[in-house]
Amino acid sequence: FTLAVLAPLARVMPSTPSIPVVLMTCYQWFLSRRGLQQFVEQAPRRCQESSSLVFLCTLVVANREGILGCVGYLAVYMVAQQIGAFCLWDVDRTRQGRRLFGCTIVCWIVLLFLTEIMEIPVSRRSTNVSFCVWTLAHNILMLALLWSATTFPTKDAVVPPILGAVNQNGLLVFVVANLLTGLVNLTVNTLEASDAVALATVFVYLCVVGAFALVVSKAVKPKAD
Repeated sequence: FTLAVLAPLARVMPSTPSIPVVLMTCYQWFLSRRGLQQFVEQAPRRCQESSSLVFLCTLVVANREGILGCVGYLAVYMVAQQIGAFCLWDVDRTRQGRRLFGCTIVCWIVLLFLTEIMEIPVSRRSTNVSFCVWTLAHNILMLALLWSATTFPTKDAVVPPILGAVNQNGLLVFVVANLLTGLVNLTVNTLEASDAVALATVFVYLCVVGAFALVVSKAVKPKAD
């Protein structure tokens, strides 16, 4: 649902840097000051049968994370466009790296301010402002590291086998990874899991996905030109 409405919403929104800032400020105000965060985390998944619009009400409350998440992901999408224009599009390689690392530092500082000073914890379920900045910080950092890897390659640089396998069968690996995510959600109480259980689960998950990609890559070898 979120991905389906994201592109149409982004097309009708003005492409100015202030829009996502205002959008997330208003949304976070409702989350923090008007009980929207508690609604996302604690509200029941079904409405009372006495309601005349019980089906529509239940549909909304059962999918509230995806519906409300449109606000946060729209802001992330719009900021990402601005960062792409500033750091990547029509920019020489040297300035690309400087701007990517600069934006990375800014995002991490803003994230620390939000979580430590403003005391707004990262919440994926509500897609709050801290989660949006957290998402941007990690993804811009990844772009900066990829820029470094492609700008300063070693003499004998080779593509790691797992990355090559994922590149060859991206769609199939993506589908299997999503099915495994569903399996984990059905078998593990992720909200109450300890740090050790969470790390072990993520480790096993990555190993299984990586192993699957390697097996498929070996079984389905690309044809030689």
